[in-house]
Amino acid sequence: MRPDSTRFFNVISKELAVYAPLSQPTVDNLIDIIPLNSASRILDIGCGEGEILLRFVNRFSLHATGVDLNPDSLAQAKAKAKQRGLNSSVKLIENNAMDMELDGSFDLIINIGASHACGNFIGLLKTAQKKLKPGGFLLFGERYWKNEPTEEYLGLSETKKSDFSIFNDYMETGADFGFNPAWTGRSSEYEWDDYEGKIRLAIVKYLKDRPMDPDAAAFAKRSRDWYKTYLQFGRDCLGFGLFLFQLSESPKN
Repeated sequence: MRPDSTRFFNVISKELAVYAPLSQPTVDNLIDIIPLNSASRILDIGCGEGEILLRFVNRFSLHATGVDLNPDSLAQAKAKAKQRGLNSSVKLIENNAMDMELDGSFDLIINIGASHACGNFIGLLKTAQKKLKPGGFLLFGERYWKNEPTEEYLGLSETKKSDFSIFNDYMETGADFGFNPAWTGRSSEYEWDDYEGKIRLAIVKYLKDRPMDPDAAAFAKRSRDWYKTYLQFGRDCLGFGLFLFQLSESPKN
């Protein structure tokens, strides 16, 4: 029996500060390179537990909005904001980002591993066009194909080839919608291994403490199968790209 996806996600995210293969130095570098100040406004689409958003708020003493559909993740984000004394600077909303009417426009939109919140990458670009100031930035992170995926891998990982692009295609598609690349980067192999290993370890720890959980067998099988698939195929096929786009003064499309 397949485990409940939301419960499974909530368990595996416990070992992760950021739900993406990004180390703390990588996140700190992203925050340092983007030109913001205390008057800047940020929107994080698919903010999850809000770690990246809160670090921007802490660094620049600015106001920010985070949007996500997972109430458990948002509850964790609110708890973090309160613990760090940032709750008055952060607005966290449970909603669909595409349907939201937000006051004003933003200097930076963040979307890390969550383009599905807008349907796909093109949906994200269209949403960002509407919500960014001209000259504003889109910080986008997503998986990309390093090598051609095999049919066996696609089947085991329940992934379609069309789910992701090759690295340069993201830049070309962004340019088609008026987003010019200002900076790009890629997660290292160690960051990927650390990320996937912590996801696996989260399940191992959870089941050690809760062997009688009704989803224990399903959690264990899904975790073992996923990690085996990553080690056998995923680490050779998939990379994680980071793109800082700037919206041109006269966006296309």
